[in-house]
Amino acid sequence: MPDTLTTLSNGVMVRSVKLPGRLRADTWQLNQPHAPYLFMLAAGTFGVVKDSWRGKEVSYYLDPEYVPYARSIFGRTPEMIEFFSTRLGTPYPWPNYREIVIHDFVSGAMENTTAVTFYDALNADNRSLLDGNHDDIISHELFHHWFGDYVTTESWANLPLNESFATYGEYLWFEHKDGRLAADRHLEADLKRYLEEANEKREPLIRYYYRDREDMFDRHTYQKGGRVLHYLRYQLGDDAFFAGLKLYLSKHAYQPVEIHDLRQAFEQVSGRDLQRFFEQWFMSAGHPEIQTDYSYDSNTHRLEVSITQTQDRAYQPLYELPLAVEVVLPAGASVQRLRYPVTITSADTTLSYTLTEAPLYVDVDADKVIPGLLKEDKPFEGWLAQLDHGTRYKQLADALDALADTSSPVAYRAILNALNHPYWGLRLKALEALDQRHLEQNLSTALPRLVELMRDPRAEIRSAASERLASIAEQASAPKDPTGESSITLADAERQILMDALKLGVNDSSYLTTASSIRGLYRLQSSAALGAVKKNKQVRSNELRAVVANVLLAERTDDAYAYTVDLLQRLGSDFAGYTLLQSFGQYLTAAEQTEQEAGLNLLMQRAEHDPTWYYRLGAMNALNGFSERPDIRSFIQRVILAEKNPRLRSLYLGGGR
Repeated sequence: MPDTLTTLSNGVMVRSVKLPGRLRADTWQLNQPHAPYLFMLAAGTFGVVKDSWRGKEVSYYLDPEYVPYARSIFGRTPEMIEFFSTRLGTPYPWPNYREIVIHDFVSGAMENTTAVTFYDALNADNRSLLDGNHDDIISHELFHHWFGDYVTTESWANLPLNESFATYGEYLWFEHKDGRLAADRHLEADLKRYLEEANEKREPLIRYYYRDREDMFDRHTYQKGGRVLHYLRYQLGDDAFFAGLKLYLSKHAYQPVEIHDLRQAFEQVSGRDLQRFFEQWFMSAGHPEIQTDYSYDSNTHRLEVSITQTQDRAYQPLYELPLAVEVVLPAGASVQRLRYPVTITSADTTLSYTLTEAPLYVDVDADKVIPGLLKEDKPFEGWLAQLDHGTRYKQLADALDALADTSSPVAYRAILNALNHPYWGLRLKALEALDQRHLEQNLSTALPRLVELMRDPRAEIRSAASERLASIAEQASAPKDPTGESSITLADAERQILMDALKLGVNDSSYLTTASSIRGLYRLQSSAALGAVKKNKQVRSNELRAVVANVLLAERTDDAYAYTVDLLQRLGSDFAGYTLLQSFGQYLTAAEQTEQEAGLNLLMQRAEHDPTWYYRLGAMNALNGFSERPDIRSFIQRVILAEKNPRLRSLYLGGGR
């Protein structure tokens, strides 16, 4: 390659020779065996920042402009290597570890042995990292260097032995670094992602029949598999679980494996027969769907807890489910917690307990470990008590969800109180639980609280608060509905409070807070927003620049077209481009002819050829504004017929554009 370029491949560069014509030949060598799909070779203009772990090089390769932020992005990698090495009882087994950010990558990241490849969303500055780091994807690819690289799946059918473990590696890192509440929040998000996919398909984790190997790379293999491993850890206990992993890794080092190799390792260290666990969780499709209820008889002092497995057993097993039932009783200024370990083995189970008094609430699966759907029938007072006294993330999140479904003033006050929770993830959950009804009915008390959150120490909270404030501004400024009323009406004092908060937000250190604040302020006082737009035209954040572009398009400024076209070329697969394409289409409806035709050509190129399906959708939505033109109408029909993506075809043919 040209001598000006930097190269990276697996292992160690053992030779670099300069050649005539300003060329250079680099030779990379990896002596340990690894699977062929883990090979990589990169050559480009990269800056390199070097760290180390136990004497082994740990390096970060980025675009030169992002080199100053390399340690902010990747700097926790040596700590991750140390943690995983210690937790697994298996030191990192490769000669070095390098992480590289490239452009136009086919996916988020790839665990190439010793040379992990990341997509360009990891090009970030310190300001953008306030809105969230990339520890999930960084820890995921690193954990693969034990599960997937050191020990690898013998076939795509056994892919969970790679990806389920890498997904669970994310949980282990968050548990170590950020604590149990943060880790459980991450685990709950994984479960929700799997359950969304389960509405469309249910497959065994280990699948010997699939149409294409890419079918294996789904939320079953990743998110469900990670949850199943967590449930196995719960049943075995930490000592046996991690001893089993150590045995599995040492016995099968640098070898391909299948699912029963994992089962046998756990059986050997635990002395337990795990055939049923692996059969129902790895080899069978579906998940348990559980309905619970409880009642207390004050005359007999008996508490009865009903647990029903409601899943369709024609396609899914009747599960054996070890879990804990927690009964919480009042105890003066505190509470008393009674825990009852049980194993559910039947479709309908009734548990009975004698208590001294009525419980504040009962929580089935108190440790929140079951990889399935749990629906609890609980009285309103029970959810309030659970929000007050719950200790697990999901206990508190479920209570907030249940209270958000009511318009009760008591529920609203409880949610408002939860905005003070010491863990930011639960403050964020409480903020999400303030739904439209709460805002409409309690705007005079909700608005000052949202303004307070604009000074929260966590950027994620400020961003979410500014998003809600921007939504209020948009609703208050929207055209009135046919009855002549807006869903939110602002008094003069409320409008001023809202405007002051958004003005504060446009100068926030968080890109996302600034972006939503500009969007909201533009609806209330466009002149004030335009000053912030000018200031933020050249920031690194795609989300913020997309808001800037939308305002420029709406104002039809002289540079709106050029700025938007340039940004659309830079966005890659960033979702901010989806809505921007539609705003661009609206702008083109009144553009001068030369600009309009050039813009329509750009939209047609995106609609037909963009590799990202939702960009093709956004471009088609924009073109619909010109469907009265025969040439555009003909183009739309041709693209719809040629579209191969099944999801997009369904949207097109179902009229859901």
